[in-house]
Amino acid sequence: MTNFQDGCRVFDTDDTVQTPATLVLRNICATYLTVIENQIRDQLARMKTRLPPEANVELEAPISMEELEMTVRQGKNAKAPGHDGISHDFLKHKWKTIHHDLLQILNEQQLRWSRGKRAGL
Repeated sequence: MTNFQDGCRVFDTDDTVQTPATLVLRNICATYLTVIENQIRDQLARMKTRLPPEANVELEAPISMEELEMTVRQGKNAKAPGHDGISHDFLKHKWKTIHHDLLQILNEQQLRWSRGKRAGL
């Protein structure tokens, strides 16, 4: 990306216009957020409070149909719970058709995550 200045504006070759203040703020935010993220990681590593091993058994247990149905019912309409954009409206409307498949997919995903976590991936 190439920049060139015209008065107080900075033009990027991708047709966006940014002021010098915007560029400075973007750099400060990027640096600040990286520092904060590193501090959070350091603090978490120093924490002595850990979940007991038996808590992992419950947390890694398969999701029940009752848990899934309650979660879908409690979801706000016109809101998507994930990045896929599938809204609670859709899940509620198609519940009878998709509930078994959805539960299977979520439990398979959770199982893969649990195995990866145990393997250190």
